[in-house]
Amino acid sequence: MILNRGNLFSFLVTAFVGAVFLLMAFETWALFTGNKPISDYFREAVHAFPGWAFVVAVLVGITLGHFLWGPATGETIALSKGQDPLTNLIRSLVRAYPRFSYVVAVVIGMLIGHLFWP
Repeated sequence: MILNRGNLFSFLVTAFVGAVFLLMAFETWALFTGNKPISDYFREAVHAFPGWAFVVAVLVGITLGHFLWGPATGETIALSKGQDPLTNLIRSLVRAYPRFSYVVAVVIGMLIGHLFWP
């Protein structure tokens, strides 16, 4: 396997989704068995450090927006080579499947809200 920027990004996204899946599986197990779920730890941290929780929520939102809508440098490079930028593909998918993109936005919002809302 050649390690380039695309492979690294794919690996990081896969690792992130896997970690979220494991955290949600633990949360479900904890709720069914009566143990303390992860969300209780987050809520305690949010109450103890509300400013930091806000900063983390903003940074998570900025990072997700950066990766979902593509960095501006990628568009500039693609346009200079005469290629179609990635954001055009994302825009066309969002326009073709507006309900799916709405569901993705709601799920991301629910996840952030679930973890950071007091």
